[in-house]
Amino acid sequence: MTQIIRDGEELGSFYLPTDNGDGTSSSEREIQGSGIPDVVYGLSSYMTFNKFDFSFNLSGVAGNQIYNATDNFLNNFGGNVSQRIADASSIPPGASTIFLEDGAFQRINNKSNGYTIPTGTVDWLKRARIYVTGQNLFVLTEYTGYDPEVNTPVGVGGNLSYGIDFAAYPRARTLLFGVNLDLN
Repeated sequence: MTQIIRDGEELGSFYLPTDNGDGTSSSEREIQGSGIPDVVYGLSSYMTFNKFDFSFNLSGVAGNQIYNATDNFLNNFGGNVSQRIADASSIPPGASTIFLEDGAFQRINNKSNGYTIPTGTVDWLKRARIYVTGQNLFVLTEYTGYDPEVNTPVGVGGNLSYGIDFAAYPRARTLLFGVNLDLN
């Protein structure tokens, strides 16, 4: 059990034994933070200059933790296979704060650049625009898993499980090139 629902504590609270720093964990479990962010933010903008246009959308969170259950599983499954811990063989099996990480991130969700082409004397064409759009272009985070935007709202047995990453597939990065035509 990595999370607990307890009167007076935040929903999504991690309930873990504390890492002692010497490869051992305490036998007592304590509340160690929450998978629910304190701050959720976003920003979007659309700008034009002459025949050029530019838009973007970014989002992020802060004040949350992520339990890297994938790293925990790899450590317990095969010994020293953790990619972020130098000597994972000394980590005792089971849940621990060793695998609890800062979940803050900032992501560019969408960015688009376009140019409106002068149509001149083309009778059947009112407007033409070419553009390039990118999605999930980059993520700023200290989280060592594939994607910090994890959420398992219902876990095993129907328990709430926020901020646990277990083999979550990362979002794809896409580039799209296109043309918009407005006909008369």
